[in-house]
Amino acid sequence: MPGSASTIVFQSTGVARHPEHGYVVAASHATVCKLDYRSGQLETLLDDKHFDFIAPKVGSDGTLYAIRRPIEKPPTERASNALLDTVMMPIRLIKAVFGFLNIFSMLYGKEPLRSAGGPRTPELDQDLGRLWLHGRMIELSKVRNDPGHAGHLVPASWELVRQPPGRQLQIVANHVAGFDVLSNGQLLYTNGYELTHWQDGRKTSLGRHELIETVAVR
Repeated sequence: MPGSASTIVFQSTGVARHPEHGYVVAASHATVCKLDYRSGQLETLLDDKHFDFIAPKVGSDGTLYAIRRPIEKPPTERASNALLDTVMMPIRLIKAVFGFLNIFSMLYGKEPLRSAGGPRTPELDQDLGRLWLHGRMIELSKVRNDPGHAGHLVPASWELVRQPPGRQLQIVANHVAGFDVLSNGQLLYTNGYELTHWQDGRKTSLGRHELIETVAVR
């Protein structure tokens, strides 16, 4: 944190592990914590069981920034998808095996398994349309047509929020995939394709790119 050499702000998520084998079986929502590692004092700054608070940063004036998004429901609350997953499992397995063998063939045999002149079978194409972002899998192939994304990499529920010292949480922008804080308190953030500058509520587009995952100010 600015002005405190021994204090850090970090994102924290509790995990539940299998009692015998140790692998992760569940994860809680993400919170933002502050730790003074000299005194050992730990404080939770942002915590809401309905939301994840991710990628926290602190401005020079002590304002706390983070991306807030709704939590993902655990599998027990998504039982309606179980039947679909069961039905699709053989198809997904075939796609995975074919994709692996196709990559292997192209690396060592210099040609794909499928003949170039043969009919295209999109259902067996390699699945290269996914992006792992802040612990969530983004289906790039679905982003363009998903009304929740509205042409952005992440949905509107991914909000950039700020909390000045002693004040309530404020929403700065929606569809935020990444951001960084300038030394003067101004912000740069991206919706995945466009870079935006924010200052005192005024937003200015700085340009677009085919994909912008993160923003870092030097």
